[in-house]
Amino acid sequence: LNDDENADLQAGPRQDFERLLRRLLRQPQRPAVVVLAQFAYRAHQGKWYGGDEKFESLVAQYYDVPVLSMRNAVFPYIREKRFGFHVDTTVWDEEMRTKGNPRLNGSLEYEQRLLFHNVHHPADQTGHRVLSDLLVGLTRAMLTDAAPPAEDFPDSEPPTMPPMYDGNTDDSPSVCYLQKNLEMLVRNRNGWKFEPDKPAAATYGAQKWGWQTSQPGAALEFTVDARNLGKPNDKVRVSLGVLRSWERVGHAEVRCVSGCTCAATKLDPLWKSKSSQMSFMGVEVTQHSECVVSLTLLDSTSTKGHHFALRGVLVATTDSFIGSSRYSGDLDERYGKQ
Repeated sequence: LNDDENADLQAGPRQDFERLLRRLLRQPQRPAVVVLAQFAYRAHQGKWYGGDEKFESLVAQYYDVPVLSMRNAVFPYIREKRFGFHVDTTVWDEEMRTKGNPRLNGSLEYEQRLLFHNVHHPADQTGHRVLSDLLVGLTRAMLTDAAPPAEDFPDSEPPTMPPMYDGNTDDSPSVCYLQKNLEMLVRNRNGWKFEPDKPAAATYGAQKWGWQTSQPGAALEFTVDARNLGKPNDKVRVSLGVLRSWERVGHAEVRCVSGCTCAATKLDPLWKSKSSQMSFMGVEVTQHSECVVSLTLLDSTSTKGHHFALRGVLVATTDSFIGSSRYSGDLDERYGKQ
């Protein structure tokens, strides 16, 4: 989860997290549920209480779900400046500083010394090993305990805790269509092709497949179940994972064709950052079991091109962080909205 660490305890991301835990705990055969909390030391200026772990741990405690904390595990070693837990810089910074080094393969001294790959993510040789060790340690501890008698696991479901947040009723699960599922989702696709952005990449995921076009007037349609059984009067957000870039990209328009209704929305994937990556843009629709949505490439553009790539569709039954306009705003602030 990449929740907004500045959101307060009553904010949407906290309630989204509670609903996620409730869904996991209701799965058949009662799976073991554990929260594994990563710690971004540098992003939080070295503050032990930085980040949103304090909020997610509170929700987990309410449901008696164990929390494995990278923060608690590494903080003493960071203070001791133990080898493998150094935080004075990152693997990424060292790689940029010492250009010409061989490709990262675990053999470089700083790969073994530094805890983080960049400001937010653990390094492969150190930080990710800490995360895996936390899970291994918990599993070993559980296996060494005496197995409880079979009667401790009745066939009937245990009573479900009421929501911690008043009115935080369970929604229908959000659905995300990517790669081959995205290919099958789209039915009518006049002028669009499902093709990779990087065909020479080693894996299917790395090839970045999606529906693409550079032909103004090209239109595609897809049908999704846009219902939220927990909140039948609320709107549902249909977010499109589009390629955003500083060049070549053109404008497209999203419309609701049948079943659901929504305001026609113009999408402009241009931003100032010299980078190209997927982010979510979308519309709020009325609820319907067969919501037909169209995406049409327009004649207008903010660049010299008209390229548009659809790499994912997310049907979010809540104003979750990744599908919300606030998240798009954060990206615009970070990368520069044109």
